[in-house]
Parts: sequence; structure tokens; C-alpha cells
Amino acid sequence: MELRPGVVGFQSFVWKQGTFTLLGTLPGYEGNTARDINDLGQIVGQLNALGPPAETRAFLWQLDEIYDLNDLLAMKETITLWRAHAINNHGQIIADGIDTATGDAVSFLLTPIGLTGDLDGDCSVGIDDFLGMLLAWGPCPGACPPSCVADLDGDCDVGIVDFLTLLANWG
Repeated sequence: MELRPGVVGFQSFVWKQGTFTLLGTLPGYEGNTARDINDLGQIVGQLNALGPPAETRAFLWQLDEIYDLNDLLAMKETITLWRAHAINNHGQIIADGIDTATGDAVSFLLTPIGLTGDLDGDCSVGIDDFLGMLLAWGPCPGACPPSCVADLDGDCDVGIVDFLTLLANWG
């Protein structure tokens, strides 16, 4: 990492099975601070721009890639996340930021969408998701695309590929 003279940037790392891996950063940021890690190895924290201006942004690190959580938000227009504090084994993240519509500093619980097979939105794939898939079996009703929620492969039909995808993500 190359820094301006006299500036110290912090870089978090993960140590796994004897291997030291820097989490890295994104353009415009010179360091990061990791705050939490879950059993899946996902890490959250904040990216640090040493400025001026000294900005921070919440990040998620997974599978050797670092992401600005703001880029993953469905509500990008009204929320800016500064830092992420915690992540559980379902991928839910506690983060601080600002509601840009009101200017209020607020804390958020971020729940990932797209947990493949989580049809009921409880952050796990289980029997209720399986039963939901069985009820939706066959062609998706209505206009397609978009497909129905149980159509995990996007082919506008709930079938065996969707079932196998659900099973692969069980738990």
C-alpha cells in the first residue's frame, strides 16, 4: 500500500490456516478497520479515507473481495452507511449511517436479499421454504419476467433445478 508521506493507514487482515490476507480497500480509501467476522468468514467494518475530507464507508469482505455496502443497498438514494459493526451467520449486518432525506444519523439492520432459496425471508433455507416451493411448482403465474419468488434459476418455471438449488442452500 502506498500512502502520502507522514500518513499512516490501517489495513485489517484475516489469518486463516496459516495464511495472512489483507482485506484491501477501494479507490479513494487508504485503509480499513474490521469490526466483526462471522462463521462464514464474512467481515464487516469501515473504509477510511484520510482526507481531506476524512470520510468513512461501511464495507463487507467476503470470498477475498471487498465491497462498499452502499453499492449493495436497494435504497441507495436515501441512505449512506458510514460503518458496519456486526454481522451474524445469516449475513445480517448492523451499520450506522445517515438518512439523507432527513439528515438524521441512524443505525440500520441490513438483511441480505437473494439468499438463494430463502423464500420466506427468515434468513435461512428450511422446511417452510421447501413447502413454499412445492405450492409454487410449475409455470410462474402472470407476466414473466419477472419470475415468481420460487423460480430460483429465472426460467419462469419452478422445477427440479430450483429444488436442487434450494437443497444446496439448506440450513
